[in-house]
Amino acid sequence: MRQFLLIATLLALCTPAARAQSITRVASVPASTVLDIAVSGNRACLANFGNNTLDIYDVSVPTAPVLRSSTQHSLRIHNVAAVGNKVYSIGYASGNITMASVYAFDISNPAAPVGINGALLSTPTAQTQPPTMVASASFVCVAGMPNGVIHIYDSNMNVLGTYSGASGDMSLNGNVLYLRNNSFTTILDLSNPALPVNRGSLPITITSVQGTKGYGVQNATLRIYDVSSPLAPLLLGSVANNGGNQVAVSGTTVFTNSGGIRSSPVGNRYTLQAFDASTPGAPVLRATEGGLYPYESVGALSANGNNLAFIVDAANLNVFSFRATATATRAAAPPALACYPNPAHASLQLPYTKAGTLVTVHDLTGRVCLTTPLAADGLVNIGSLPAGLYSLRAGQATQKLVVE
Repeated sequence: MRQFLLIATLLALCTPAARAQSITRVASVPASTVLDIAVSGNRACLANFGNNTLDIYDVSVPTAPVLRSSTQHSLRIHNVAAVGNKVYSIGYASGNITMASVYAFDISNPAAPVGINGALLSTPTAQTQPPTMVASASFVCVAGMPNGVIHIYDSNMNVLGTYSGASGDMSLNGNVLYLRNNSFTTILDLSNPALPVNRGSLPITITSVQGTKGYGVQNATLRIYDVSSPLAPLLLGSVANNGGNQVAVSGTTVFTNSGGIRSSPVGNRYTLQAFDASTPGAPVLRATEGGLYPYESVGALSANGNNLAFIVDAANLNVFSFRATATATRAAAPPALACYPNPAHASLQLPYTKAGTLVTVHDLTGRVCLTTPLAADGLVNIGSLPAGLYSLRAGQATQKLVVE
């Protein structure tokens, strides 16, 4: 067995690595002092601090983002999170913070977002550390208002519970909340959100979760974990990166980039890299930006498809891309299918799909539950489908679908 492992290791070392492609900026749209971004389907949601608005862009054509709506926020908007057709935003005053506002919006129609619910958080003692937020289909968690307190809501911003004694960057995995503090991650069990339970801390970093995989950068290394057992993450593989600690995952691609405000745009360069994680145990650098574009500050990183990264740098919405190619062993993932609402009940709208395109719905076993050509109005009748999780396909595009 040892001899076999030695031979395999030598073969791996002797095999020439594929040369990384170049990531290029394909669009840069002026956006006044944008601090955060979240991409859901073909919609990019921006926290526009300068205009105090939640801005929704249509990015179905990545080279030409189109502003669909700007919704006024009660306080200076700093952060956004998007899940399906819902967007959550945090606003608070700059400097010494005494109050924060958290709102939920339905963006099924990106041109006219609808407010769902909101919450006001306050602290008797002004603080300089701003609150942070993370959202999933089940929970919205807001940390740091006041410091060390996590507020737990359902997806419609109804209060479920609070937890004291932890703070930091967060990511959600089912009923588990991961809280990163320096090089440790605290695992918080939300099975009963009214009484969260601290399950301990591990010397790992998980800042993004997609499906059963968790991702994080630690010591200039991108690490991938199996989080199918959320309380016991298991390291699958790792690869060195150039130190970028921001992580955005879409499909089988993991983007990393450095973030944070810089004193001057001169000499500051992006450190954007793209890694192929289709084999989690052996992630591979697929593309790098190469430091071609200067910036003043980097607010946030998001991703879509298998080859698109979105970065806001305080003054612009930037879209980056690299050539996604299929290999003999790694097939390119199908593009995401735009649809709303999702979750859905009786009908579904496919706004960018051509009429007559064959639409197919599969259940989790792969069984075909519905097949129909898309009507001229873009509507699909799903009233016959029982509640559950499905896979929706139209042409080559796919999307997860929740039927309520």
